[in-house]
This record gives sequence, C-alpha cells and structure tokens, in this order.
Amino acid sequence: MAKLDKILNSSGNPFFKVIINWTSIAGKSNREIMKPVRISKRILFVAVPNSMVLKTVRRFHESVLEKVQKVAGKTSVKEIKFFSDPSKFKDTPEKIVKESVKRTVLNEADVQRRNEELIKKGIDPSLARTMAEIDFILKDKKRINDL
Repeated sequence: MAKLDKILNSSGNPFFKVIINWTSIAGKSNREIMKPVRISKRILFVAVPNSMVLKTVRRFHESVLEKVQKVAGKTSVKEIKFFSDPSKFKDTPEKIVKESVKRTVLNEADVQRRNEELIKKGIDPSLARTMAEIDFILKDKKRINDL
C-alpha cells in the first residue's frame, strides 16, 4: 500500500494528490464531512453536507489550505471554497447507521430484563424502560460501527 501511495502521489495531478492525502489534510474526524470535488483556476472546491457544517469548517480554512498546498503545491492551489451540497453525502456512514438504528428490532425479553436490572440499581421505573431501549439501540449502533 505504501508503494501504491508513493506512485499515486508522484502523479502530476494536484487534485489526485489531494484526494489520496485527504485524511491527512482534513483529519479523520473531518474527512467524512468535507469532500474535495475539483480544482478549477487554482481553487479547490470542497463540499460539505449542510450550512451548519459550512459555518464550522470555515474556521479550518487556513489550516486546510496550508496542508493542501504542502501536498498539491502552492502554485496548484491558491484558495479553498467550501460549499454546501447534501447530494454528495447520501451514503455517509452516519446515514447508514441512522437507517440501521431505525430498523433496530428490540427483543422484548432482553429489554424487560434490562429494565428490571435498571430498577434494581435505583433508576426510576418510569425511566427504566426507555433507558433499557436506548441501551440496546446504542449497542446495536456500536455493533454496526464496528463492522
């Protein structure tokens, strides 16, 4: 894999270099909410899923630009333009997890057992059932993320 990265990074295409190195440029936590789309007239266009994220990522503008210029070259990219485009984020892991959580089927016997455990631990009975259901949904979400 390291040899492949080296070969791909040696390509003269600055956009290709940005794509290959996007995780190191954006960071693991941001790579899923910022997607490079193209370089045009020395401007890197980066899509984000919504206007709230757009406001947030603008704070990282200088840092991202600096990292992009290290990878692609200062003469290749002079500016970054972030823009909102939800269509680029249709199959993100977060959406897959949300859909899976919606489909989570709770086993009534397991929920009841967990409900009783929570009541024994001093949780108010009016909250215990809901907390038991949430516990199983979170466990299912963790299982999906671990896939």
